[in-house]
Amino acid sequence: MLNLALLKETMRENRRLWLHCTLILVLGILLCESVYGTEAGEKMRQFLSVIPGMTGRMGEAQDASLISFLGTCLYGAVFLLVPAIYSAILSVRLIGRRLEDGSMAGLISVIGNRSEILFTQAYWMGTSLLGMFVCTSLAGILGGAVLRPGRLETAQYLLMNLSCFCMQVLIGGICFLLASLLKKERTASLTAAGVLTAGYLFFALPDLDGGLSALGYFSVFSVFSPEKAIEGSGNLFWELPVLAVAGLLLYKAGSMVLTNADIPS
Repeated sequence: MLNLALLKETMRENRRLWLHCTLILVLGILLCESVYGTEAGEKMRQFLSVIPGMTGRMGEAQDASLISFLGTCLYGAVFLLVPAIYSAILSVRLIGRRLEDGSMAGLISVIGNRSEILFTQAYWMGTSLLGMFVCTSLAGILGGAVLRPGRLETAQYLLMNLSCFCMQVLIGGICFLLASLLKKERTASLTAAGVLTAGYLFFALPDLDGGLSALGYFSVFSVFSPEKAIEGSGNLFWELPVLAVAGLLLYKAGSMVLTNADIPS
C-alpha cells in the first residue's frame, strides 16, 4: 500500500514546511525553559494570560512548576495552531494542488493505484506530525535537563505532548477530508483557513465572556486540555485513542472520496 518512491518525493517537496513548523515549536520550548523561574518568564506568563485563548484551559492547574509554565505559555495556542496550520497547508498541497494542476492524474497513470497514492500521502501527513512531536518532546526533555535540571516532570510532559498529538491527528484528518471533497486548491485553502479560524475563535471567546463558554463545544481545539495531562486524568486513557481513531477514519473517508471520484487530467 505504501509507495516508497512517491513517499520520498513527497518528503522532498514538503521538507521545508515541516522544518519551519518544527523549528518554531522547538525554539518555543527552549525559550520557555530558558526564562522559566525568572522575572522575564513571569512577565511572559502574565502577558499571555490576558490574550484570549493563549493559555488554553489551564484553570486550576496553573502553579509554579515548569510543566504548568509550558502548558500556559505554549500549549494553549502555539501547539494548537502551528501543527494545525501545517496539516491544512500540507493537505492542500498533496490533494487540492495535485487535483487542480493535473499531477494527480499523472500519478495515477504512472502508479495505477489510487489507494496506494492516497495511503502514501495520508501516511506522510500522519508520520510527519508524529516526527514533529517527537522532535519537540526530545528538545523539551534535553533542554529541561540542561537549562532547568530536575524541574521538568517528564511523564506529565510526554503525556501532554501525546494528548496534543492525538488532537492534531483528528485535525489532520479533517483537513485531508476537506481537501478531498473540495478538490480545488484555492477553495480548499480558504475553507481550511475558515474552519481553523472559526474553531480557534470558538475556543478563545469564552475567555472574554464566561457566558460564551458553550461555544467551546463547537471547537475541535477544546478536546485538548493541558490541565488533564498535568493532573494525570484517567479519562485520557480512553479519550486519546478515540481522538486518534476518529482522525484515522477521516483520513480513510477522504481516501474513499477520491478513490471513487473523477480525477481531472
